[in-house]
Amino acid sequence: MLAYVLLGVQPNTEDKVYVKLKKLKEVRLVNLLFGSWDVIAQVEVPNTAALNEFMLDKIRKITEVSMSATMIVAK
Repeated sequence: MLAYVLLGVQPNTEDKVYVKLKKLKEVRLVNLLFGSWDVIAQVEVPNTAALNEFMLDKIRKITEVSMSATMIVAK
């Protein structure tokens, strides 16, 4: 299952978060953004339970991340 995760991060920590995300096996692609969100990551996991675990155990433990939004790809 594919999902996109939008992240809002603390000021001037975008590069640090980018490097941390690139190290995660579930992350397929990471880009820094201009606009309301700072980072977008394409994530691939087996199912929604794995996505929930990924978000709770990995993304939310990145101290620089202040908010997130997750969108599951329909097709």
